[in-house]
Amino acid sequence: LACLVVLCQVGQNVALPLFADGVVAAGGDVYFVLCWSAFMYPVGFGLVLAALLVFRGVPAEERALPHRKMFLVGLANALNGLLVVFASQTSRTPALLQAIVPSAMIPMTVVARWLILRKMIGIKQAACAAVVFAGLLVSLV
Repeated sequence: LACLVVLCQVGQNVALPLFADGVVAAGGDVYFVLCWSAFMYPVGFGLVLAALLVFRGVPAEERALPHRKMFLVGLANALNGLLVVFASQTSRTPALLQAIVPSAMIPMTVVARWLILRKMIGIKQAACAAVVFAGLLVSLV
């Protein structure tokens, strides 16, 4: 499952800018790309959810989660998808930055965790986050 997630994320990072630029070059509008992606995200996630429900079922601890919190997570995910699609055109966000920016979420998550929860990460996690941050700095230079 992890390999499938990585492959799909790489596919999205490569295909979405190409698709957006292709639609604009053909005389279309990026609004079409936004609508198409808004249609395909629920279809893709729905298929994954259906497969999980068929093969694994829904554990009791997942059914006990508050629906409001799950809604907020889904809303944040939807807004993230909207912004990713909006920024996918290379005239808005250079192609080199499109590969770098998602990795910046790791150090930002560490900082947000400290600010919101007042919890620090472990030594191994800090080392991995430092490697990612160093990679971001090297790729920007």
